[in-house]
Amino acid sequence: MPTETQQVRVKPSLTKVLATLGPASEDVKTLGKMVEAGARLFRLNFSHGDFGSHRMRLDVVRSVSASMGVPLAVVGDLQGPKIRVGVMPEGGIEVVPGQEVVISGTAGEMLVRDEGRASTPVLPTTYGAMVREVQAGQRVLINDGAVRMLAVESSKDELRCVVKVGGRITTRKGINLPDSVLSVPALSERDWECARWGVEHDLDFLALSFVRTGNDVAELNRRLAELGAGRGTPGGGQRHADAGDREDRDAAGGGEHR
Repeated sequence: MPTETQQVRVKPSLTKVLATLGPASEDVKTLGKMVEAGARLFRLNFSHGDFGSHRMRLDVVRSVSASMGVPLAVVGDLQGPKIRVGVMPEGGIEVVPGQEVVISGTAGEMLVRDEGRASTPVLPTTYGAMVREVQAGQRVLINDGAVRMLAVESSKDELRCVVKVGGRITTRKGINLPDSVLSVPALSERDWECARWGVEHDLDFLALSFVRTGNDVAELNRRLAELGAGRGTPGGGQRHADAGDREDRDAAGGGEHR
């Protein structure tokens, strides 16, 4: 790793690599190797850690950028609302294609319901309103889409689904609803705190993971402007809101944010 006064020649990267900062990638030596491999944008995951740990990682990126003479950007990833599976038995349960699964808007933990021909698992969720907002024919994805189900019937308190792609479901796994219109706000109070911190610490970008319409991005940009984002930066401003585009963060979705 070069000293602060030394710079190394790094081959220009034709593909811009986005890398997530965490315990395994937060030291100067590791970050230097990632930059040499092509990383140019580093992600702070606001779903984990506190502002102290984020500040430490931000300082390391800026130090590496200065010492290597390579422009590096930092993006703060806003977690959005958390829609998750509730309390499951230890080790979770395995579901298989064709099996029916009920999601309950009121259950505190997983139940097993005897329905004659088969026993049906009844899963709790942290977002009870989903049982009324998800309609028959819409997808219900769990654990980043590892488990895929299709809603077949909804009622006031329950949503019945059929498993299309099976797998294991454990406590706190994310639920994504890419076909459904949800009433939950795109940004929580915690997200606004993180956005404010990002402006105060001159992050280059903010990523908005839970996006339903362009109005969600416009609202974030409006609030960023009120916080003074971009003032005094070359070119008129460097902080922007960016909508996440992973398959399991579709325009209507929202779910696990690692």
